[in-house]
Amino acid sequence: MGSSKKWAAIISSVSSSLYFCLIVFQIPLFRIPCRSGKCTTPIEVTCFLLIISEVFPEFVAKVLLYPGALASAIMKGKNIPSYSKLLRLYNFTNLLNSRKADLLRLEVLAGSYLSVAGALIGARRMSLIGTLLLLWGLLGYIEGMM
Repeated sequence: MGSSKKWAAIISSVSSSLYFCLIVFQIPLFRIPCRSGKCTTPIEVTCFLLIISEVFPEFVAKVLLYPGALASAIMKGKNIPSYSKLLRLYNFTNLLNSRKADLLRLEVLAGSYLSVAGALIGARRMSLIGTLLLLWGLLGYIEGMM
């Protein structure tokens, strides 16, 4: 009985680490329209709405976006992006002037927030609920398109 609990703990730990890397390094999971074009990761959706709502300073969004931009630049063999031009890279520059917030699909927004927060603080249940909300919102978005 003890070995099955040990294996479950190992599998849970490894999957949590992989999920953290998936979220932080911004591996594209979906495509949903944003005012900046297309958002493809939960961090992009989260930062998009953080910038528009001005709940947190702009540098918080940049800190969340930088690891993914760095990983993308390394994988594509491009120059490492500068911190000051990071919002321009994600096409988030003209969002600062507009005050109106888009609520894409509430499930996608809440799922993105929970996924990012769960991955950053290591809360497995929060990540699971965030992922389920993301899937629910994306399935609703796909059904609405058909």
